[in-house]
Amino acid sequence: MIHVIGNIAINIDAQLNEPLTPHSSNEIANPPSLDLTGHGALQAISAARCGARVSLVSTIGTDLLGQYALDILRKEGVQTSALGKDPKQSSLAISLNILDQKTNIVALDDNSLSRDIVPADHFNARNMVVISSAHAADDALLSWLKQIKSNEAKIMLCLPLGKSLDKNLAALADIIVCDESSEVSDINDDVYLITTKSCGTQGASAQKAGKIAYDLEQPKEQGCDDVILDIFCGFFAACLQACLPLERSLKTACTAATLSVQNHGAYNAIPYLGYLEDIIEGPYEKAIA
Repeated sequence: MIHVIGNIAINIDAQLNEPLTPHSSNEIANPPSLDLTGHGALQAISAARCGARVSLVSTIGTDLLGQYALDILRKEGVQTSALGKDPKQSSLAISLNILDQKTNIVALDDNSLSRDIVPADHFNARNMVVISSAHAADDALLSWLKQIKSNEAKIMLCLPLGKSLDKNLAALADIIVCDESSEVSDINDDVYLITTKSCGTQGASAQKAGKIAYDLEQPKEQGCDDVILDIFCGFFAACLQACLPLERSLKTACTAATLSVQNHGAYNAIPYLGYLEDIIEGPYEKAIA
């Protein structure tokens, strides 16, 4: 079982015909789109579409949009028993775009988690925890993760673009995933560092104790953002949980990242495993221990 810790919301995305200003009124926008967003939601659905059993640990609002997001998770086969419900929690994110500029009117809160719903003693060596480094490493979260790690569950830390690596979280991770554009240093020698090239669309490498264990180059594809990186993380986690070899795991995750560039949006960009199977080739080699 993979337990993804992260946020979830419904994003309303609209393209404005004119820039938004303090004195704007009666703005005209192209028809807005509804899309599921949040590191937790995208990683969980990506892992589920890759065939893994997944649970999302998060908090969701009790409004109509919260119910809409909940329905999507259940349709995708993500277990929702660890989802807390809070009437004060926003289930909405709003993005207004003009040309190449994006303005987030309502952003997501990465710190609202219902981790108390899943006791640490429920985890064992057959479980993996996937968490975004965007979360604040408060004492309660660190204590919970330490108990999980003491039960031999694996912890995978995903570093979003533009975020700094939290040293306290990194010290508990077995696997760290980041993009080559991120600065990551002082990693423990027993940690696998997975570095994506352009969020996985151009390949990825795996190293341990500073030595490259495997390096994968992909044909160049345009695009690199947090959505693509979340999709890479979800597919990669599912492959590891299935004990696939390292080469196969990286190739599957990179192929998923590349395919996601061809679709618009966040949730709608996540490919299904069936579309990857005819693309992925190559022998099975060394797996992550």
